[in-house]
Amino acid sequence: MTRAFQKHAINRNTAVSTSAIGELAIAAPEVYEEVLAKKPCGETVLAFAKWCEAAIQGDEDVKEKMESMKAGGSLLPIRSRFALGCVKSLGGMLF
Repeated sequence: MTRAFQKHAINRNTAVSTSAIGELAIAAPEVYEEVLAKKPCGETVLAFAKWCEAAIQGDEDVKEKMESMKAGGSLLPIRSRFALGCVKSLGGMLF
């Protein structure tokens, strides 16, 4: 993946930091739409990614589906750096 990021001049940290948005949209579009509907106007992409990660971590079915999709190659095997602290940093708010 490092070569792919270099080839397309994409910062790996940016891709990892915001990967939850795409992963949630692919694995659970209905949950993604709920999170998107609650997104305040003017919110940064990184803040929205944290909300998406919180939604993922708060739903065992979504987490299991995403892990299965990653294992099957349907999603890239990227681990979000927010996965462990996202719920705590967002005040425990889940969708």
